[in-house]
Amino acid sequence: MRIVFHVGMGKTGTSSLQSTLARNRIVLERAGVIYPKMDNGSTHQLLSAIAKPYEARPRGLDHLSVEDWRLAQDKVKAAIVDSASRRPSVILFSTEYALDFREDGQQLLRTLFEVFTHDISVVVWLRDPIDYYRSFINQRAKPVGNPSRDRGAPDPRKFSPGLRKRVNRLRSVWPSVSINLYDRKQMIEGNIISDFVYRALPEARGIDFTIHHRNADPAPPISDECRATLCASCQDDIAFLFETFGNAFTHTGMSVVQLHSDRGY
Repeated sequence: MRIVFHVGMGKTGTSSLQSTLARNRIVLERAGVIYPKMDNGSTHQLLSAIAKPYEARPRGLDHLSVEDWRLAQDKVKAAIVDSASRRPSVILFSTEYALDFREDGQQLLRTLFEVFTHDISVVVWLRDPIDYYRSFINQRAKPVGNPSRDRGAPDPRKFSPGLRKRVNRLRSVWPSVSINLYDRKQMIEGNIISDFVYRALPEARGIDFTIHHRNADPAPPISDECRATLCASCQDDIAFLFETFGNAFTHTGMSVVQLHSDRGY
């Protein structure tokens, strides 16, 4: 048995992937893959209860009480025990929150997983930070039911997803970390579900997934001035992506190609 731990990053089709996996739990289990159910949602955000103290809980879980946090820890452990008892080939977890877990929190998760298996793969998709910013502000602009709507667009002068730091944090804890580029032009069949299955979950190849969620809203354009500001504030992120993916990354946008040329990356 092995564990596959998908950790985002956010804005790389995570909601679509998680919803699709949750909707196809029965089909996946027939293929030997269990996508555990920890609450009524499609994600595994409750893993935060293992990796973080209550006071540092993420924004999406800030409605939970101290008692809820303790119960969440029990739910996580029970879900893993139940999944392992069914003797699958793979237990699959997914939460983009994990990229923000500190090393000690990730180590707590690794220790918990290793009670059941030492065959653990962490997989992450990274995105061009300029496209990430556009998707980020698009999310905040959505109406009804969007808790982030009133927070406005982040300041491009201070914006950076901190990709190098986040990936190095993963690599310092987990023995196997697979880094993938979120670029629909290069992804298998142009979508995260097919790309994820091909790269991280071969047991599920051949499954005709019922795709539950698609984000069809195009990200808004940004001004040339904003783009130039982002290229400056995200300079290390862009450099890291070039170091990781080489020329494959030059296909993700003209701004990045220009920065590549101007700065000699």
